[in-house]
Amino acid sequence: MAKPALSVLFAVGCLVAVSPRAQSGLPIPTLAAFTEGNDLTSYPFGRTAFRAQQVVHGSAIAPNNATINALGYRADNDNSANKPAVSIANVQIDLSPTTVDQLTMSTTYAQNITGTVTTVFSGTVNLPAYNSTEGGVAPWGPVIPITPFSFTTAGLNNLLIDITATGANASSGYTLDSALPGGQVRFIGQSGPTSDPFARLQTLVSANGATQGRFSALVPGGSVTLFGQSDTQPFVGQMMIALSRLATPVDLTFLGAPNNELYQMPDLQLPFTMAGLIRYQAPFTLNIPALPTLTGANLYAQCWVVDVPANSLGIVTSNGVELTIGQAGDHPTRVVRGTDPLAATGAFNYVSGIYGGAVLQLTGAFN
Repeated sequence: MAKPALSVLFAVGCLVAVSPRAQSGLPIPTLAAFTEGNDLTSYPFGRTAFRAQQVVHGSAIAPNNATINALGYRADNDNSANKPAVSIANVQIDLSPTTVDQLTMSTTYAQNITGTVTTVFSGTVNLPAYNSTEGGVAPWGPVIPITPFSFTTAGLNNLLIDITATGANASSGYTLDSALPGGQVRFIGQSGPTSDPFARLQTLVSANGATQGRFSALVPGGSVTLFGQSDTQPFVGQMMIALSRLATPVDLTFLGAPNNELYQMPDLQLPFTMAGLIRYQAPFTLNIPALPTLTGANLYAQCWVVDVPANSLGIVTSNGVELTIGQAGDHPTRVVRGTDPLAATGAFNYVSGIYGGAVLQLTGAFN
């Protein structure tokens, strides 16, 4: 008989609200200051010829006025391979205030332009080489200096970033960090070897919300389910949940379990017996309080199981997971893009009404 999922309500004190951190410029969305986005994008700069319009809601920039003197992007870290340096020639960046927002943005480029357009950059954009790391965040770069652009954010004014490149139509092979509604899940390390090499012990995560997107339910007011899973054996063990991660994993070789590691010291341990038909699972559902202050908070999970023949300790540990509570559906940006810089229309970067786009850093004055 399958073990029923255990529903655990996070107490307010069990999660750490995001503390202020030093920032250079204004990150869009705010979480991008210290957290990798939960997706990747090829727009802008993933091609040598393109047009990409990105609207940024004025409320995410400043309450009244803004002067922008640089635009920053960064390489994707989590979802793509290492990147060599790339230069994109014949780039033009136009900025304008617009009354269009994420809801009213059109796939017809001209309809998104409602204010005076200013060309703030024309030339070559140099994308730096970047090597992805486990759990890392790429530094901001390229940071593109622009002719200072001032506009009023009060009222209905939003920012429209309109970028074209007119080189040969080809992929540059460069992917940028991107974000859309929902949280972020990162896998840490790997599982130890079980006595049955086909058992494949894992800690997995499901956080599918009402809309598409990466872990769209991993937001304040949402929920996430952690799974201890094995392909061939109904293991007995425990799910370990923690509020912090060990800076250096603890190698369990000294206890008689080589190639097994602890990635956290648990604050909570939940016993389980896996059950199932095709795969064996032990699910635990965690309900996240609807508190905006939890946005950006991290949670860590890892399981261990009893497997006496596997090693002299008789214990096998799984991979770890890091969960970051993300921003809900009111994401501050949306993107329309296409490979033809002269076309009248493009396509939304995310379909089905999902907002999001390349993470940004705006440098300037915001008041």
